[in-house]
Amino acid sequence: MFLCLSLRKTNLNSVAKAIRYQEPYIYANNLPAALLNLHNELSNLVTGVEVRVTPFLEHAKFTTKAAANIEAFGKHTKSFADMYARVLKNKFAANIRIWAPSDTRSKSICKGQYQLRKIASPMQFAGSQVSREADSTKWAVVDGKNTVCLTTNDYKVGEKKIPGAAVCLENAGLYNAFSTAAEFLFGLQNIFIAMRLTETTIILVLLKTCTAQVATCKDDNNCSFHQLVPTLRYQLHGSLEHHQIVLKKGVTRISTPVAKLESSLY
Repeated sequence: MFLCLSLRKTNLNSVAKAIRYQEPYIYANNLPAALLNLHNELSNLVTGVEVRVTPFLEHAKFTTKAAANIEAFGKHTKSFADMYARVLKNKFAANIRIWAPSDTRSKSICKGQYQLRKIASPMQFAGSQVSREADSTKWAVVDGKNTVCLTTNDYKVGEKKIPGAAVCLENAGLYNAFSTAAEFLFGLQNIFIAMRLTETTIILVLLKTCTAQVATCKDDNNCSFHQLVPTLRYQLHGSLEHHQIVLKKGVTRISTPVAKLESSLY
């Protein structure tokens, strides 16, 4: 994923300083000496001057030529910081939702004033199904700020020892597009449910259960209708004499006496 920005020369120092904290290796450059003399941080970047000042985190704010608000973050290896939990969540002082490769030890963070939530996988983006494992993009949406951050780090314990960056753009249209994808779980929209009116209760329970995986602060994993059905069958088994659940090509048919069904749900 690429983000191209048009910047003014007055922003060169702040941008270069944020990039320095990513510890890039620049093996060649053709920048004129006159430009480097005017911008000390740019000179430090291209000549490989080492960062020695704690806390080994950099946060720069600037605007593009089109007056878009940008915030850039850089984290050095010596910071031992997680890009999402420590940097973005704390710097924005807001709830964030993230999409990045993760491990089993890196969970959604539900405690505290601000939450960090892993977006459920797979999701639907621009009409296509996308799974976290097969996608190389890494991004986060900052709730309440109309901001989307493109990042370079995975959400894994080992990433604390790896330098990284995040470029965050404040744009309502972009935020809404990413936020919609984050909330839209692939699979449910393609399920057709055939039922009688008297059987509405059981369907609502299923949909409510699945929605809760996205709307509440839980570790997401995959919230899909097909995963919920075995659990439902287990709950109903032995408590009802007459029930039938048939799954075929995404069509679910449920036939259960209402009185017995309701008694088993409460």
